Amino acid sequence: MIALVLVVGAIWAGLGVVGVIGAIVFGSSAPTILALYFVREYFSFKDFKIDGKYFKVLLLASLPTGLGLIINTVYASSDRLLLSVLVPASALGLYGLAYKIFENILVLPNFYMNASFPVLVAHKATSSEKLRQTVQKTFDAISLVVFPLIAGGVILSPILINLIGGNRFNSAAVVLQLLFLGSVVYFYSPLFRWLLIVEHKEWWLPWVYGLGLVTNVVLNLIAIPRFGIAGAAVVNAISELAVLIFSAAIVSRSVSLKLNFKVFVISIVATLTMVPFVLLFRDWYLVGPTILGGMVYVLVLYVLGVDLISPAEKLVCK
Repeated sequence: MIALVLVVGAIWAGLGVVGVIGAIVFGSSAPTILALYFVREYFSFKDFKIDGKYFKVLLLASLPTGLGLIINTVYASSDRLLLSVLVPASALGLYGLAYKIFENILVLPNFYMNASFPVLVAHKATSSEKLRQTVQKTFDAISLVVFPLIAGGVILSPILINLIGGNRFNSAAVVLQLLFLGSVVYFYSPLFRWLLIVEHKEWWLPWVYGLGLVTNVVLNLIAIPRFGIAGAAVVNAISELAVLIFSAAIVSRSVSLKLNFKVFVISIVATLTMVPFVLLFRDWYLVGPTILGGMVYVLVLYVLGVDLISPAEKLVCK
């Protein structure tokens, strides 16, 4: 809210782009200031000092994860950087709109894994069996979300593009559909990347993200000149698949993963059952197909024996 007020104030005052960016920067510092205020009762700011030795310990401990995230930042932007050089600005604009929608979808698996990470760490300390059970439940939860989301996204992509960009961006619908199809690997890969940290194998992260970066750049240099922005969308999924396979292979050595694909398969079956209803009501803007498709999906899950209620009840009670 602070950032929003500052941005609106900068626009109203006519401070231009620099003023808006400055407002965003200052607004982004608000959570830190508020956090320091709310934890003031737990330690005294008067005794605050910098511990050089402990700073070194923290720096060394966080270095592999930080280095991996830096590489990941470059990796996540590499397709658009190459497109800015290899395709006209109009094509880059089409890809940019489709990718912005896709990018907002990807916060779901990342936020979910951020919330699950402390649970994985706690169960790792308890027992290997409990960790495996938690990984299985996490895998099942991802499976229940990703397939209906992909199917709905592919079918409704033209409507989403038209709603956000207008008729001039209709060509971006195909790109968005390809990105949605490839998003399945983006939903599962955070699970295995976080498990690398849980298993104290974080030094693999720079190599994992480095593999994704190299794969993305090499394949895009081949695909973009031939297939344009559609090629970049396909390469996006292939490079993340390489990340998923590499990280899963490393983790499986220490966790001894034996995933049960029952919920995975049931989710696919329920999604295929849902698809005709979404297609039938897709002209009802987004509300109709979302509500009706969701109802059909949940009903099929219930009929096929997936319990959606008791896990939530157990979590709340715990």
